[in-house]
Amino acid sequence: MKIEYNEALTETFLRYYRELESIRDMAPEEYAFYQRKYSREFEGFRQIRNFLSHEAYKAKDCVAVSSAVVEDIIRIQKEMGRSVYDITSKKIIAGRPSMPFHDALELMSENDLTYLPILENDKSVLGVISANDILDLLVIRTKFPRELLVDDFLSSHFALDKEHSHGYVFLSRKEPAYEASEIFATLSESKHRVGLILVTENGKRDEALLGVITPADLIRYKVN
Repeated sequence: MKIEYNEALTETFLRYYRELESIRDMAPEEYAFYQRKYSREFEGFRQIRNFLSHEAYKAKDCVAVSSAVVEDIIRIQKEMGRSVYDITSKKIIAGRPSMPFHDALELMSENDLTYLPILENDKSVLGVISANDILDLLVIRTKFPRELLVDDFLSSHFALDKEHSHGYVFLSRKEPAYEASEIFATLSESKHRVGLILVTENGKRDEALLGVITPADLIRYKVN
């Protein structure tokens, strides 16, 4: 099917391609991530740009940019512009030190959670309960009476400075979204598997929790 030359589409494509080149120069690691992710599209963009840049191809019937190509380059740049905060689960399900530990387990079960942040005054993160932590506790305790609180296990099993804390990391809300992908991919290949990213204003532990990212959130982000 022959595509008719459209000057507006061509100019739009070239403008977005120039923006891609700027990203490549200013944020090479981010550019490389998306170049790997969309290798076929990036190669197509490059070839079209090469055709358009040569004097011999300036005749309008030699090359034409389709609306589909323009939609692709806009969509990819929109994705590249997303921050970590844009892909967080902002409906934060969290526990409190003063709640019965039994209730924390029910909260995790009802919401199909493998990690439950424990917040201080509904803001900063004191610790995280993980499914692995619960398994460790079950080795030494088979029942959790109602009088036992999350706080009873906080310092020994769930505190941020415990060895298991490599299961989650903090990121600033302003970090580019691809950083979350890189963290899950890189650390899942090592013995320090990451299952949860905690997002705060500047990536500091003593700041209010703004959202969380799980591998499932990342899958939804990639699909959408």
